[in-house]
Amino acid sequence: MPFKKPKKKEQSPKDKLDFYMKNAKNREYYECEIEELIDANPSLEGRYYWHWGRIISRDRKKWMKKLGIKNKHFAIVSDTVIAQGDSEKQVKEVVKAMLPKDKWEWVFYFSI
Repeated sequence: MPFKKPKKKEQSPKDKLDFYMKNAKNREYYECEIEELIDANPSLEGRYYWHWGRIISRDRKKWMKKLGIKNKHFAIVSDTVIAQGDSEKQVKEVVKAMLPKDKWEWVFYFSI
């Protein structure tokens, strides 16, 4: 039997977006592809905002630590902190009461 080169597994749109949003270099290099991917797959909009929450939360955490904030949990959508509480469970309950269900996947949770 002749050797067959394995077929490359086609990346899903979600996997492509995750790769494009992985770091600043990728985000800059694939800026147009990101826009095209989201335009072609509107269901990825939530994942896109989740990534921005993940990215921006790093700076928010640094700033909050400088302010002396400790032992708190937060929810962020894109660049906006939308909820805080003493536990992740508490924050998730606030988010579920605040946002429509179709926006829950947009939320990135973090703690200090």
